[in-house]
Amino acid sequence: MSTVPYCDWVEYLETLLKEINYHPRIILDLACGTGNMTLLLAKRGYKMLGIDGSKEMVKVAQKKAEQKKLDVSFSQGDFRTFQLKEPVDLVISLYDSLNYLLTEEDLELTFKQVNKALNPYAYFIFDMNTVWRLTNIEEGNSMFEGDGYYCFWRDEVDKAGPYWKVYLTFFIENPDGSMWRKDEIHVERAYPITTISKLLVKTGFRVEQVYDAFTLNPGNDKSERIYFVAKKVESVVLD
Repeated sequence: MSTVPYCDWVEYLETLLKEINYHPRIILDLACGTGNMTLLLAKRGYKMLGIDGSKEMVKVAQKKAEQKKLDVSFSQGDFRTFQLKEPVDLVISLYDSLNYLLTEEDLELTFKQVNKALNPYAYFIFDMNTVWRLTNIEEGNSMFEGDGYYCFWRDEVDKAGPYWKVYLTFFIENPDGSMWRKDEIHVERAYPITTISKLLVKTGFRVEQVYDAFTLNPGNDKSERIYFVAKKVESVVLD
């Protein structure tokens, strides 16, 4: 999305790397989408890999890489079962992608796969929307427009999860001026910081820090978005 400040996100990621004095060479962007973050990091000299669950997004990402003449490998894969040919120095997963995992079991499986994908004592950095954030979303309808499209947006919150459901209806303009409709439903679940931390420890990580997003302040239960910096300290055996 053009409204996401990807350059700022890259700067913040590199700030976190400086905080832990870590210099990764090969990075996996898990849930890379259409590759915006992945390609910005590639331009900064990192060797990048990208995995996303959407075949369509992977195609777009690969096309962008070819157009920019960047050597980046993109592939489709499930967070819970993906495999790499060789381990990497850092795995990142940003833009609340892990909130799309709707059970603790799926979150644990993903952490196990990330552990397997990392070199010994390598790092896993990811962000998530918090319970506070999801339970304080105002339900309702909104509309926004961009270049050649309109989008109607409806929010619903189930505080028992908590789950955040977003219903999107796009009307996109064709070259001849006619419009076509596309509907999407997005569902996120938030987990307590303690639950995420316990699952990381269970899957071979040590939680180095939890940050209030885009700051170096500790994250807490009133943060809207948090960043985890976790270090692989032991390998786990996959079932």
